[in-house]
Parts: sequence; structure tokens; C-alpha cells
Amino acid sequence: MNEENRQYYDDEIDLMDVFSTLWKRKLVIAGVVALCLLLAVGWLTHGARSYTQQLVQLNFAGIDQHQYPDGTRFRMQDLIAQNILVAAAEAIDNAEHRQQFIENPRRFVFVDPFIPVEVKENMKRMERDKQTYIYLPNQFYVNFIEKRGGTYSHEEKKRLLLAINRAFEDKFINDFVKKKLLAINLGRDDIARFDYIDALEVLSLNAESYASFLGSVISDAGFYRSPLSGVSFQDLLNALNNIRQIDIHGITTILKTQLDTKQKDALLARYQYRIRSIDKEMEKKEQEARIARDLLQEIWTQERGRGPLRVQSDLSSSAQVLLDSTLLDRLSEKDYKSVLLQRALDTESSASALRVEKKYLKEDLAMLKAGGNESAGPAIELDYIEASIEKIRERLVSLAEAANTLNQEYLLTRYTNIIQVHKNPETFTLYQKSPLLVLALTLMVGLILGIFIALIVESASSRRQRQENVS
Repeated sequence: MNEENRQYYDDEIDLMDVFSTLWKRKLVIAGVVALCLLLAVGWLTHGARSYTQQLVQLNFAGIDQHQYPDGTRFRMQDLIAQNILVAAAEAIDNAEHRQQFIENPRRFVFVDPFIPVEVKENMKRMERDKQTYIYLPNQFYVNFIEKRGGTYSHEEKKRLLLAINRAFEDKFINDFVKKKLLAINLGRDDIARFDYIDALEVLSLNAESYASFLGSVISDAGFYRSPLSGVSFQDLLNALNNIRQIDIHGITTILKTQLDTKQKDALLARYQYRIRSIDKEMEKKEQEARIARDLLQEIWTQERGRGPLRVQSDLSSSAQVLLDSTLLDRLSEKDYKSVLLQRALDTESSASALRVEKKYLKEDLAMLKAGGNESAGPAIELDYIEASIEKIRERLVSLAEAANTLNQEYLLTRYTNIIQVHKNPETFTLYQKSPLLVLALTLMVGLILGIFIALIVESASSRRQRQENVS
């Protein structure tokens, strides 16, 4: 029995011997642990990235729909467009660093959307319900990323990120504020190549376009008045309406009365062409009126068994239709009868109007061939007409320039603080995995590996020692 117990205890591992062995080989264990930690630190450092990050918010009309003020699409990559990054690179003082950045700026700078926690929760909830949650952020992270311990200092990266904000704001101002929204195509030579009446028509069309622009701006700006000049958009619109209703109308009246022209032959041809066009149109209207009257008379005869409808028309004068109240009551019973009657009246009225226009065109043509309108009184000099047209042109150009300037002032007050920094640039290091977790796991693995190696070393040493004793 004692022999069996002795054999049993001989097979047991003596913990004191184990601890003694580990303590004896503590340097081996420490070396293995240190080596593992060094490898872990090297792996963490190799994969680490240095982040310099800022949080910005965009503030302009349309950003909630990711649109610019003119309706074009906004993309968050516009914040770090190539031309913006190149312009911002001037903030890097070191020429070598600046050149390295300009060669490939998108290798360093990135942008990501900022999504609030509550929005993320809503997204997850709707994903569980198999629904789509659309969120268009107006806040973005702008990051400068490079390897840990890279080329650029924190101050260089900070200045660069802030310069990106200024470059984006400058581009926005140039595209949507300083850009002249009202095109001015009223050069002296552009107007001089037209005949007098055509030049006034061009000026009138431009004035109408300017008035439409001012009306749309007034609907948005209201009673905005420039603090510099004291002028409002309504003041400009009133001045423009005066030019349209007084100056342009007055000179146009004179020209149509005196029939002044730079190109008499061309004007004669236009009058002759217009008279021929009126003849064709008048013939069409007369035939259309005749057909409508015939159809109406036939319907009246067949359905009522009455005498013919008395519709008298003298094509040399205006149309006349003899109607009484009972006839109108009967016609109202059938819509097509009313339509036919209305058609006959309209076409004969149109033919009569064309006939009157043709009469006066012939009179103007005769006066033009004779050299002017003698019944119009003393002729106004052409120099006065040309000077008046030039004055109207200059005033329209001046009003258009004033409208552009005032619009720029208004937009500058509207688009202030276009890009707002919510979080100043901060630099931090981002590792592939949590450093604490990696080091803890490495320490544990290194310790186990060290103990294993220490036991192997001790076992090999003991075996070698026994062999030496035997020999």
C-alpha cells in the first residue's frame, strides 16, 4: 500500500517545482513577452493613420435638398473638388510639402457625412421594417489623412483644412453672388446695325426682359434697399417702366408717323409683303365665314322648317348679323349652332380688321414712296431720333448694371456664413484595432508562449544534465 501511494505521488506535478522552473527561466519568458509586444506595437504603428478632422455645416438655400441656389445638384465631393484643393494648397508654407500635396491632393483629403445618432436609430428602425430612410445631411467631416508620423505637421494640416473652407466659399460667391445674372447685350454697334423701328423693338424686348428679372427678384427680396446707394429693386423697376412707356413709346410713335428709315427699299419690301400676307389671310377668313353661314343656314332650314336665317354680310364693310331674343333662345338649345354662329362672327370680324389694317398700310406705303408724311407736320430731325435711341440704350445699360450690382449686394447679405465650422481641426491617430485590446491579447499570448518555451528550455536542459551525469 505504501509503495502504491509513493508511486502515485511521484506521478503528480509539483507546483513548487513548476514555479521554481518558471522563475529560473524568467528572462526567457520576459524576452518572449517583450518580443511579442514589440511585434504588436510594430503592427499597430504600421497600420496607424494620422487624422486631422474638422466638422463643417453648409448654410445656403437649397442645401436641405442638396441643391445649389440655381437648382443644380450638390454633391458632398464638391467640398473637396480639385480646383478647391489646389487653391487651398497655398496655405502650405513649405514649397516641397505644397508641391507634394498638389500632385495628388485627393490622396490626402476626404469628406464624410455627419449623421446624428437619432437619425441613425431611425435608419435602423426603418431597415428592420424593410423601408428606406432618406437623409440629406448639411454637416460634413473634412479629413486630412496620412500615415502616422507623416510629412505634414498639425499646423500645416489645420491651415489647409481652413483654407479649403475659404476656397469653397469663394467659389460659391463667384458662382452664385458675383456672377451677373442679368445679361447685357446692348452695345452701341449692336443697336446701330438695326433700322430705327427695329432698334426700338430690340430695346423694348430687352426692357421687358429686365422688368421680368426685377419682378422675380422683388418677389424674393421684397423692399430691400442698398445701404450704399439707397436704391431698391422697385426704384429700378419704376425707372425701367418709365423708359418703356414714355421714351420708347414716344420715339416709336414719331417713327411710325414720319416713316423715317435707314433702309427705304427694305421697308418698302416689308410693307408690300405684309399687304400680300393680309390679302391671303383675309381671303381665308372670308371663305371660313361663308362656310359657317351656309352650314348654319342649312341646319336652320332642315331642323326648323323655317325660312333661312338672315345673316347679312357686306364684304366691303364690317359684318352684320340680324338677331332677336327668340333666335338666341333657340340657338342656345344646340351648342353646335352657337359655335357656328360665333365662328361666323369671329371670322368676319377678323376679316374686317385685316381690311382696315390693309387700308392704312397702303396709305403708309404711298407716303413712304412719296418721301414722307406731309400731313404729320414739321418733320423731326433724324439726329434727334438717333440721339434719343442712343440715350434709351445708355439708360437701359445703366439700369441693367445697377440691377446686377444691387442683386450682388442683396445676395451677399443673404449668403453670409456659407460654410460654418462646428468643430475646429483636431489631430488624432486611428489604429486598425483597439491598441488596448491588441496589447492585452499580445501580453496574454506572449506570456503563454513564454511559459511554454521556458518549460521546453528547462526540459531540454534537465535531459542534457542527466545524460552528462550518466556518462
